[in-house]
Amino acid sequence: MSNPSNPKNPWLEAGPFRYVPGYINGRRQPCMIVAVKPTPQLVKALSSESSELSNRLDSFFNWWNEQLYATAKTTQPSADWSSLANHLAAGTTQVLRYLGLPLLDEVQVATPRAADEASQQWTSITLPLPHCEPGLVLDAWQLLVQVLSQTLQTKKLPEPLFRKQLDKLTEEKQHSISPLLLKAAYDLDLPVTPLKGIMTQFGHGRPSAWLEHTFTESSANLSVRIARNKHDTAIRLRQMCLPVAHHHKVANVNEALQAAQALGYPVVVKPLALDGGVGVAANLANQQEVRAAYAIAQKQSPRVLIEKHVAGRDYRLTVLDGEMIWAVERIPAGVVGDGQHSIEQLIAKENLTDHRRPGLQQTLKPLAINSEARQLLQSSNLQPQSVPAKGQFVALRRTANVANGGRPKVVTEQVHPDNAALAVRATQALRLDLTGVDLIIPDISRSWREPDNHGVVCEINAQPDLGSTTAAHLYPMVLQKRVKGSGRIPIIALLGAPSDELTTQVVAALQAQGLQSIGWSGHNRAGINDITLSTNGKTFAHSMMLLTDASVDALVLNVHDDELLKRGLPADKIDWLVLAGSTLSATQANPRLFQHLTGMLVPACQQVAIIEEARLNIEGLNNAAGDTNVQTLTTAQLLQALER
Repeated sequence: MSNPSNPKNPWLEAGPFRYVPGYINGRRQPCMIVAVKPTPQLVKALSSESSELSNRLDSFFNWWNEQLYATAKTTQPSADWSSLANHLAAGTTQVLRYLGLPLLDEVQVATPRAADEASQQWTSITLPLPHCEPGLVLDAWQLLVQVLSQTLQTKKLPEPLFRKQLDKLTEEKQHSISPLLLKAAYDLDLPVTPLKGIMTQFGHGRPSAWLEHTFTESSANLSVRIARNKHDTAIRLRQMCLPVAHHHKVANVNEALQAAQALGYPVVVKPLALDGGVGVAANLANQQEVRAAYAIAQKQSPRVLIEKHVAGRDYRLTVLDGEMIWAVERIPAGVVGDGQHSIEQLIAKENLTDHRRPGLQQTLKPLAINSEARQLLQSSNLQPQSVPAKGQFVALRRTANVANGGRPKVVTEQVHPDNAALAVRATQALRLDLTGVDLIIPDISRSWREPDNHGVVCEINAQPDLGSTTAAHLYPMVLQKRVKGSGRIPIIALLGAPSDELTTQVVAALQAQGLQSIGWSGHNRAGINDITLSTNGKTFAHSMMLLTDASVDALVLNVHDDELLKRGLPADKIDWLVLAGSTLSATQANPRLFQHLTGMLVPACQQVAIIEEARLNIEGLNNAAGDTNVQTLTTAQLLQALER
């Protein structure tokens, strides 16, 4: 998104921004610090006795909240710059909530003390950044500034611009960690470290685990490649004597028609190497339908499967570590008639429900009439304007994928043990740890082995979307299966130590406790135990290197400069802060540096130890520490405490 700071804009000026990848001031999430100031024209208008501008601003923010399905109404009038700045901050977080991102921290707004200085000095706004791509939060902020500026300038709400940019943000969110997985980590109090794109580390050091959505470190590359090729999957399942539908692999439409004829109608057309139900069309009854479905599937994959359609209901069985943990019946997208409203009206009504409309509570895709829906309606002698009878179900899709607007119905307790074992066996056939096994069967409560209840495995998803409508509880379950214990390792921060001698002593004390691999970051050096791994890096980079090393059991962090004030702490929680002296490399340039660092470190610490030999006089430490345990210890006492 372009920078909204337009010199022709007579109302708002957006200034510089700064991404803080670490944790500051006791916050649990990284943050984006943005700057904004009103133009003199806006300051003058806000100070005017007329309430016109204030009313316009209040109307704008109420409209903004309505568009984002936020329940809160603007109650505090935008009568001055301070209240307007707070509305800007809150409005940005509403965008993040609309995108489904969980926020742990409040916004912080720092405006100039004097009202007449507002247009001369930047107002700083600290926005929570929920471990997503930094550009997502920045774009959310810039969207609000851009839309508000245009509204003030034209006195019209730019709805097309707003909707277009909001759709871009929704697409951009797909490149960040799953909000459901993120919320599960927050609820479990697990450290979260974005690695690249949606690949994320949960936990620190040895107890940690990497996930890319539902890919885990146990998801073998060979297995995933087989699962993503439906033809190869079917071959493997047949090798294991598991039931699959007959199919043909085709390369053009003529081969597709020949295959359909050989298999016998109805058939299913699906891309060879895609999952998630993309491009799949089921229950095709004639050549015309096969031609149309093939054209769609071929756009997704150069090779296509023509598969014999198997009558039955569509089920997704989730398997984790050799156990079926959840099962749902997937009901195709559609509406239920009430005898009064048309199909179009029923769709519009359904799309306004919390589960369908975009926002924090959305768990299902919105319904829509496309070419497939029109074909289905036509086959039932219906049109979008038709009024279905009360209780009549009108299907809008042939397949029941949730990604196509379908909805899940929990059936875990009804699954016959043979069917659960079939899903587990299919998962083990591909040597996968976590899967979504798609099973077509008439009755899930009866065994697939019964002659009149024949079922087939139609797909194995190696990176299943666990869903949110019924299965949000599976995300913490997966994390607890992969992350060891609390996911945390002991972290000891030393502040002001004149050398690395104390670092070496603390490492030895932790080893005496039974910990094997102690990561340490000292004066421009970092390593594990007695091995130096880097001599060319700063404190934050060295800390991230060690916290993402799967061999590290604890971290000793020697803070010796002001870098952490700029980048934040590498972890949201620190077990011990040891005030070992006042020797800092940048103290001459900033005499109060020690106090600034102490003020940032203390809120994140469980315990604070002041080394008696350092003879420090730390003003206001007890007030800043709050409930944190503060004690004065000799070096020997500190080491003894760490050994215990």
